Amino acid sequence: FGFYQVTQRGGMRGSSAVSYINSNLERENLTVLTSAMTKKLVVENGRCTGVQFEHDGEVKTANAAREVVVSAGAYGSPQILMVSGIGPRAQLEAHGIEVKQDLPGVGENLQDHFMVPVAYHVTQPISLAAATEPEEAEKLAEGMGMLTSNIGEAGGFVTIMDDAEVPDMQLHFAPTWFIHDGAANPEGHGMTALPGIVGTRSRGRVTLNSPDTADNLTVDPGTFSDEHDLHVCVEGVKIARKIFASPVFDTYRGDEHLPGQDVQSDEDLAEFVRNYAQTIYHPVGTCKMGSDDMAVVDAALRVHGVAGLRVADASIMPTIINANTNAPSIMIGEKCAAMMRAE
Repeated sequence: FGFYQVTQRGGMRGSSAVSYINSNLERENLTVLTSAMTKKLVVENGRCTGVQFEHDGEVKTANAAREVVVSAGAYGSPQILMVSGIGPRAQLEAHGIEVKQDLPGVGENLQDHFMVPVAYHVTQPISLAAATEPEEAEKLAEGMGMLTSNIGEAGGFVTIMDDAEVPDMQLHFAPTWFIHDGAANPEGHGMTALPGIVGTRSRGRVTLNSPDTADNLTVDPGTFSDEHDLHVCVEGVKIARKIFASPVFDTYRGDEHLPGQDVQSDEDLAEFVRNYAQTIYHPVGTCKMGSDDMAVVDAALRVHGVAGLRVADASIMPTIINANTNAPSIMIGEKCAAMMRAE
């Protein structure tokens, strides 16, 4: 347990765009187009030769002399592959998409981390509910104040199941309300502990609704399709309650908002978890790396059966890691770049 390390600079998030792209915008060998929608990959004779995209109302094509790298995440990457004819044959044919490479694993194997809010009213005006005060915007300009918070400021890892080889539950602590992604927060000051499953065994999938990348996918996260994950979250709620009941919180702890004092039995806690579970924003696995029949990319991130094409993002993870995915996703990008340079 402790304060979380964050990717920040000057009080603002140091995203991969800020850290890798912005400082290189003047390079002659880099072109960055924003507000551009990928339409599909151009695949000819078993090789990816470019990317078709829409920009400023026009459909254009960027041709690749060597390779194309898809890096659109666990939702975007399988969608781009499928609309380009790379994916499960039956699904592609159902949408009238010409099959370029039959890969049944594209869009399958979706995994995520899920957490639930254990929330209490706070009796003093010290939570991030005060972040909307005008003076906080002034502090942010100096890289200080409440608006520099990553919200999930502290937390830790706990092993719940006896057969777990590594911790299977993670707790985030937010010095504010954090319910239904912030959409169901009550008024006033609050604090929230968010125990969540990180040794996820449940599996979901993403499927196309149309051959147009501008249309949403259907995402079935498969949440708690494995009872193991539900059990871990129920035990996590109990642990979060114990933490909040400790004397160090006596000065600040008000009434329990969630789950509520009438929710005590395992059955009631399980129902609460089902109703209030939310993503920790760590989807992975839908273009998994491997050599089995459901694998999408090989050990060098090259798409099976399509030359000149790689996928480099969290979608290539065969199994979800038991912690946050941002840094590992950056590592995947760096590893892909290193392999391409070595070739």
